[in-house]
Amino acid sequence: MSHARKVVIAAGVAALLAVGGAQFAGAATPRTLVSSSPSQLSATLAQARPGDRVVVGAGVYDAGLIRVGRSGTARAPITIAAALGQVRFSGAGGLDLTGASHVVVQGFVFADGNGLTVPGDAAANRITRNTFEGNKGGADLTVKANDTEVDHNTFENRTEQGVYLQVVGPGSNDMAQRVHVHHNYFYNHSTRARTVASPSASVSRAGSTPSPTG
Repeated sequence: MSHARKVVIAAGVAALLAVGGAQFAGAATPRTLVSSSPSQLSATLAQARPGDRVVVGAGVYDAGLIRVGRSGTARAPITIAAALGQVRFSGAGGLDLTGASHVVVQGFVFADGNGLTVPGDAAANRITRNTFEGNKGGADLTVKANDTEVDHNTFENRTEQGVYLQVVGPGSNDMAQRVHVHHNYFYNHSTRARTVASPSASVSRAGSTPSPTG
């Protein structure tokens, strides 16, 4: 092999290594971010990037909606998870998912407040392993966005008439599509509470377990 050809090959290998190294450097390593108060949670969420896990410290969060404001990706969602011990959203407290996509909400208690809404512009989010304890003002969980997954949640202790879970749409004539509802548990309601999804919705409800209404 001639010296000139060796130089060309070496230069090509070096270029490939440089490109690969740049791509590797550009891939952010997922982080675990810890928050212990509502004000800290807002600041922590503002820093979240795809693949991060935001751990929320135990306590009662009742001072107002906390804007998520960040999005993950299909391969690297942002997970917002309750730490060990109970994390309760009560009263005016809750999460605002407006504009967020590929976000996982996991392990919270939504108690005697406004429940949780997945708005129409918040696509491809997952609501999993939370407890909903009877929103007195309406539905415990409202899904308006496409490609939402609702799984392994507990809906319990409703003492007012209303709806545990409703799947609607972003507008008066639209309907959320490809909503997957599965393996949820509906428990201990003492009124004629209902689990409702519009007949025209594209919803999979396999595995959800409603208890008898009384």
